[in-house]
Amino acid sequence: DNNFETALITELPGEYTNILIDPMQNVVLLNDTESIVITLQDIFNLHVEIKLANCSISGFNRNVYYTGEEIIQDTLNLEYDGYKLSEGKDYSVSYVDNINVGWGVMTVTGKGNYTGTITKTFMIRPAAVTNLKKVSRTTTSIKFSWKNKTPGVYGYKIYKYDFDTETYKYFGKTTSTTYTAKKLVSGSTNLFKVIPYIIVDDKQYNGAESTILKEVTQPTKTTITLKAGKKKATITWKRPRGVNGYEIYMKQG
Repeated sequence: DNNFETALITELPGEYTNILIDPMQNVVLLNDTESIVITLQDIFNLHVEIKLANCSISGFNRNVYYTGEEIIQDTLNLEYDGYKLSEGKDYSVSYVDNINVGWGVMTVTGKGNYTGTITKTFMIRPAAVTNLKKVSRTTTSIKFSWKNKTPGVYGYKIYKYDFDTETYKYFGKTTSTTYTAKKLVSGSTNLFKVIPYIIVDDKQYNGAESTILKEVTQPTKTTITLKAGKKKATITWKRPRGVNGYEIYMKQG
């Protein structure tokens, strides 16, 4: 029959004397009086148990950020020999310590044809601070504050933009939610960002970066020189750094 392909085998179960493969790739066992169709899924179900340790894992995030809710590795993907395993059918996933900052634990447990477990740890880092804003400024300092929504934060690192290297460089740190950046240049533009951090097993782990705070220090006051002339006066002064223009006021009387 052209609808079947003949396969060469050495042994057949029971009294079956022939084996064929039909167009749907099912295996058909034949004898003189009956036939049995075995689907590929049937054959797969007869496979020996497979250890999860022999499966490849992708989509696991070693570093995640605090959300206030349980952290789930929802991009996890397991494969064995090209077959993508299905959560709930081939394996289940459970978590320990997956809410607060610090080490969380994920355990994958095999089901059905898959046996054994895979355990992985991941670091839950602090979320970015919010509401970063200026509180006050002088000619050489800028004070700013922010809000933190992550419990367990140990402190905050302050980074300032370096216009020469075009990178953010470490500027200081604090355990408060306010910071005063000092020794700044008067009339200068300054860019800051704040990064919360935690300490676990004597090691620091940075959290997510804040938005950028851009502020200008106040320009220094200048001393003017007045030279009187006929029906006019000439005013001169030294131009402070960061000043773009001037308004001149006159008082009569």
